[in-house]
Amino acid sequence: MHLEPTLFGLTTDQLAASAKEACLRAIKQSVKAGIPVTGMFQGKVQSLAPSDPLVQSLVQRLEQGGAGNDLR
Repeated sequence: MHLEPTLFGLTTDQLAASAKEACLRAIKQSVKAGIPVTGMFQGKVQSLAPSDPLVQSLVQRLEQGGAGNDLR
């Protein structure tokens, strides 16, 4: 019998998906509120202004339901 680890009743895959979705929502809300976003962009940790084209592109893809793999 193989037991998969869980946390709060969620498998590790479910927990990771939930955390990823929360991060995407936080980015979108921060940008809409005019707050700079800090994260790994193009292989470097950077703080980007909400008006930065890279951030605007990410938010646009989030609003279209994509960009799930942009959090790396």
